[in-house]
Formats: sequence, C-alpha cells, structure tokens
Amino acid sequence: MKARKFMLLVAAAAIAVVTLVVASVGSARPTATASPGATAAPAQAPFKVALVTDIGGLDDRSFNFLANKGLNDAKKRYGVQGRVFISKTGADYIPNLSTAARQGYNLIIGVGFLMADSIGTAAKAFPNTKFAIIDNSGKGLKGNPTNVRGLLFKEQEAGYLVG
Repeated sequence: MKARKFMLLVAAAAIAVVTLVVASVGSARPTATASPGATAAPAQAPFKVALVTDIGGLDDRSFNFLANKGLNDAKKRYGVQGRVFISKTGADYIPNLSTAARQGYNLIIGVGFLMADSIGTAAKAFPNTKFAIIDNSGKGLKGNPTNVRGLLFKEQEAGYLVG
C-alpha cells in the first residue's frame, strides 16, 4: 500500500509540473486584442512536453510508469502535446534530452535520480528550455543550470500505520 501511494504521488507531481508550466507559459504569452477590421488572432501553438525515461522502461510500475500516466492525463485534461523518449541505457539520456530540446519541447521531464548529470549537461546546452527531474532537488546539478526544477517527495508521508 505504501508503494502504491508513493507512485500516485509521482503521477500527481508530473501533472502538477505540467499544470504549473502550462499556466506560467500561457500567462506570459501576449494576448491579441480585437480592433475594428482586425482578423482573428492566430491560434497558439500547443504546449509540448517530453518525458525521458530512465532505464526501467515504461512498465516499471514506478517512476516511469506513473510519469507517463501523468503525461497522458495532462494531454487529456490540458490538451498538451506529449512524447515519451525511452532510454534503454544511461548512454541514451543525453541524446534523448537533446533531441527533445531540438524538437522544441517547452518542458522536458527526466524521470529519476539516475539522470541528474545528464539533465545538468542538457540544461546547460539548452538554456531556453525548461527541464524538470523527478526524485532530485535540481540543486547541485552538473553546470548548475538555472532552468531545471527538481521534484522530491516526502516518502515517509506515503504510508500510514495499520493497527
């Protein structure tokens, strides 16, 4: 039961990150005001979120699985576009993160503490892209990037006493 609650916290955090970033980017975008004879404002490009898994795969019943669930929920709830980049080995982290950044994703989420060095490297290389890392504070990353937010959980609060 404790593990299930922890995994639900991971999924909720992924949705929360997407929600916060979508809200902050949406409020920072200029809005068009109607003027006589003006045509309709062009549609805003959808918010794009990339999820880069660690080596556990999407069926790990843990971080990757729940982060993907959070991404799918955000697609349905907020209309974001999303893609999952699957890492089979640690050597896939930087190429996956870099590809997502080059493809113009607004937020790139690295799943798991194993990606800390790779997130730091990619965030430094792509300073105008927002990154998040699950199970890491985001502080003390390689290169000290300012465009990374860490997502930590209070694991002790995921369970309860049964008596």
